Amino acid sequence: MTEKCANEYQLIRTWRAIDACGNETTATQTITVEDKKAPVFANVPQNVTLECGMPMPTNAPSVLADCSSIVVKRLESIVSELKCEKTIRITWTAQDDCGNATTATQLVTFKDTQAPVFVNAPRDTMVQCGVNLPAIAPQVVDNCDPTPSVSLLEKQDSMSCGVVITRTWVAKDQCGNLRMFEQRITVKDTIAPVIKTIHPNLTTLKNGDTLTMSCENVRIFEPQDVSVSDNCDVNPKVVFEDLAVRRGTMTRDGFTLLMECAWIATDKCGNKAFYRVFVKITDSIAPILRLPSGGVPADMIVATESQVPPAANVTATDNCSENIKPVLTETRQTIDNQTVITRCWSAIDEAGNTATVCQKITIGTATNPCANDTEAPRLMSAPADVVVASRKDVPTPTIVQANDNCGATVQMTEKEEVMNGDTLIKRTWIATDGAGNKSPSHTQVITIRKKAVICPDLIDSKVHSQVGCQNDTFGICLPIEPNQMSNYTFTLNNAPYTAGFNGCEVKIPTGVSTLIITDKQTGCVDSARYVITCSSLQRIDVTLYEMQTETVCPDLKEMLGSRFKIKNIATSVGDFGTFTLVPGQTCISCAANKVGKQTATFVISDELGVNDTAIINMVVLPRALKVEEPKGLKFYNAFSPNGDGLNDLFAIEGALELPDNELRIFNRWGTEVFKAKGYKNDWGGTWQGQVIPDGTYFYIFDDGAGKTYSGYVQIQR
Repeated sequence: MTEKCANEYQLIRTWRAIDACGNETTATQTITVEDKKAPVFANVPQNVTLECGMPMPTNAPSVLADCSSIVVKRLESIVSELKCEKTIRITWTAQDDCGNATTATQLVTFKDTQAPVFVNAPRDTMVQCGVNLPAIAPQVVDNCDPTPSVSLLEKQDSMSCGVVITRTWVAKDQCGNLRMFEQRITVKDTIAPVIKTIHPNLTTLKNGDTLTMSCENVRIFEPQDVSVSDNCDVNPKVVFEDLAVRRGTMTRDGFTLLMECAWIATDKCGNKAFYRVFVKITDSIAPILRLPSGGVPADMIVATESQVPPAANVTATDNCSENIKPVLTETRQTIDNQTVITRCWSAIDEAGNTATVCQKITIGTATNPCANDTEAPRLMSAPADVVVASRKDVPTPTIVQANDNCGATVQMTEKEEVMNGDTLIKRTWIATDGAGNKSPSHTQVITIRKKAVICPDLIDSKVHSQVGCQNDTFGICLPIEPNQMSNYTFTLNNAPYTAGFNGCEVKIPTGVSTLIITDKQTGCVDSARYVITCSSLQRIDVTLYEMQTETVCPDLKEMLGSRFKIKNIATSVGDFGTFTLVPGQTCISCAANKVGKQTATFVISDELGVNDTAIINMVVLPRALKVEEPKGLKFYNAFSPNGDGLNDLFAIEGALELPDNELRIFNRWGTEVFKAKGYKNDWGGTWQGQVIPDGTYFYIFDDGAGKTYSGYVQIQR
């Protein structure tokens, strides 16, 4: 027996027999106890398949033995090791003290079936036009591959005012596991233009402020008095509006007229900005009362009632108000046995300013004290000669007073003559007192130098549209002789005019323009405002598949207004396509009916009367369009699984020649809706037995030879 095997032994039994005579014999039995039974494993772990990166299982089988203690050993060995699969055999050996041994095995297979995972993937976002697009790329981690590959596919879909950028990332590990992530970036313009004032009277005013102007120096604002910038539109439109809010009086309201001036800037996306100022028109100058001949009625003394003259014809003029009629009041008083008649003429203008002149006529009861008066009256404050550049600069007649002890009446006469090309206005004043004495006359000569500049009337009207005149100019003939054009300077839109002249013609560009004409010699200035509209014929080409719909919006950059209307004038419904106006927009919905070509014509107009024409040419293609790919593959980017037997399946020409291919389809949220190895052009737009919605899906096609293709496929039933 061995020492290591304590349970092995021999038992010897001896029997001895002795008879009566003392004879004896013996018999021996040897019993040998041996341990030849190996241990038995129980609960041996089943073979298992684990994901790459998971730890080795640590559970072990239990061991049963009858006689002795047991020693169990565990050994791992690699059975096979491929690129994406590894099998390890775990061998347990149990041996008892007697050398009896038994083994148990478990196969552990590690595979990589998990796709990479996107970390910190960017969300769908909206950015403003003109802002740099976010460049955040998602991080990718994989349970086994430290450097999975990432590819990016980007496409753009136009909207009515912006685009939707779809970025699709596809992550692939070394075992071909794929995961897709899609981000949508919507680029819009919701920011209104910025209005900046240019005119000196406006630069210090905020939106809604009030500006005060004298009625004599009212400045008419124009669209060019502000500049407009926009984050996306290089040429936003500006509309200027001015309107009278209400009339008032200086005494009650502090103004005669309250006006509102508004600039409205609109970009191509319809975002609007407003700048408004209120203008108070004031008048603090009273009317001027005078006789037709100049001056005012002088006080006088007469001997009898019969010598009292009729009331003088006093007129009133005002710097701002027109058609003012003086009101005459007459009173009688007896002072020192003399009758005093007081005649007062009063005039009030629209602002409430009042002027009054009075004349006293004294009727003496005794001898006229002026009967023996021989002293002539003297004129006071007689005006000097003056030279002006134009007739509008001619001053109003001066009120000349006379000094006399018996009162005097001043009369003015005026005549006009031409000398050496100049116009001479001669005003002569002479005073007569109550005794009939006359003063020496005084004559003022007003010289109007040469001929004032002739400028066109202020024009605020459009000129007819002309097809194809995007860069043309429109000729305006000014009422100036061609040989006199050099005597003037011309400023067009705040810049010197340099386009040259064709006789009397000035070339005005399209848009809203202001022409300022200045006489070099006299400095006389006049201006004209022109609205020149030109519209080119728009041709919009649209390519659609059968039963597909797309919205198109004509370009409005040649329009000058801010409110638009659109109407169809030719072919809204045809055999191959239907054109429908989008409510509330200047856009047209184009619906493809069947394969062919369809044309429609639309006219866009604005509140200024500007018209533009858009012709839409629609080409309708079959529902599936072949897209050439390398190695003879041809992908169809659309199919219509509606059961009509035409284009019901997603077809990839050449796929049947690649038996190891794999096709995977994802929706826009990255969910896999179809997967097939050895794809046989048999997918009809279903997932788990259910019909998936119409829309755009993303496909990844692996040809089985190391080349991967991706793109979009449209389902349209």
